[in-house]
Amino acid sequence: MKIKSEQFRKYARLLNNAYVRGNRVTESFYLDLKNSCIYFKTDNYLGHMPFGLEKEDGENIKNLFVDIPVFMALCNEYDEITLQEKTVKGINEESKEYDTQIEVIFSNDTEEFQIPFFRETSESEDFDIEKFNYKSKENWEQFSLSEEFMNEIKLSAFYIGPDDFMGRNLSGVSIHPDSIVSTDGSKIFESMIESSFKTAIPNYATKLISLGVAMNLPVNFCKSKNLENLMIVYGHGEYSLILPEITDLYSPDLKDPKFMKAFKHDTSIVIDREEFLGVLQFFEPLVRDVKNQMLMLSIKNQKTLSIETKEDTIGNRNVDLVECSSELVNSGELWFARQDLVLGLTSILDEQIRIEINFSEEAQAFYMEGVTNKNRHIIVVKLKTE
Repeated sequence: MKIKSEQFRKYARLLNNAYVRGNRVTESFYLDLKNSCIYFKTDNYLGHMPFGLEKEDGENIKNLFVDIPVFMALCNEYDEITLQEKTVKGINEESKEYDTQIEVIFSNDTEEFQIPFFRETSESEDFDIEKFNYKSKENWEQFSLSEEFMNEIKLSAFYIGPDDFMGRNLSGVSIHPDSIVSTDGSKIFESMIESSFKTAIPNYATKLISLGVAMNLPVNFCKSKNLENLMIVYGHGEYSLILPEITDLYSPDLKDPKFMKAFKHDTSIVIDREEFLGVLQFFEPLVRDVKNQMLMLSIKNQKTLSIETKEDTIGNRNVDLVECSSELVNSGELWFARQDLVLGLTSILDEQIRIEINFSEEAQAFYMEGVTNKNRHIIVVKLKTE
């Protein structure tokens, strides 16, 4: 019986993510030699991948669990791995009597490796090939993810928060029919991109999708019709993951008029993105401590934006304004987290950025979007200095 290594090498970056220490099942691949596929199980998802297998007539080896790092090392080294099962006589350590034991040998015909394995467990029941039949219209609703859509999910992951932020779960991305939204409590990302489904995916799933983007793999997305499950399918069924859908993810309603009052303002500035970003990056060594990542913004006249630091190093830089509402001149100041604004500016791909600002205490945040490219919106919460 020969196992082909091609698929294991192709999906090595994803397969290596499947290894979870502390449990012999999560540390192992389940080799289904009858159906020529592997299964694996992490704390978060269940995985499946078919692979090439050559069998001789009458050859029958029972399914088994094998250590992931050891097996991947063999696949990386050899194009084909010969699998043999031998029955040997040995002495039972407890009874001190002779009994028979089974050894599984992996080899490339000249070099042999006898690696630890184990057989069925109660968790083997989860490994059902029919579960991964994403083409089953009875069980799954299938959607193709464009490269553009996957890139937006990848970017949204930078704005994801913890699973318990002031009693709310922020550890995921909300997908709406007309947008993608994520937040960490201090900033919100919104991408205006259409989708044909609505769901919420966990943080770890965005990383797995990002890996698919990096590997240039086609990705399909499926929703279960009967259970609260999702499936990510790579390479038209070559690699599949089943994971639970998030049901308690908090996603702010950015179209709620009451919520919009916090960040949508009638007054705004327009600024050159690269120039503003350069000034904020200049301040990085001046505000290195997490505590001191605060900068102050004020407007002295309609042509100049002033950025100041008043912590260990005191100083200010000016940035030219392209446009400025007259009501903003000498009307106040606001504090913000330098790193939040840098992330927002790098997320919006436009030469000029419009920032809606209001210096009043009632305005809790400010809103950013491109002047010509309005597909991405960033909301940043103002900081309090008390």
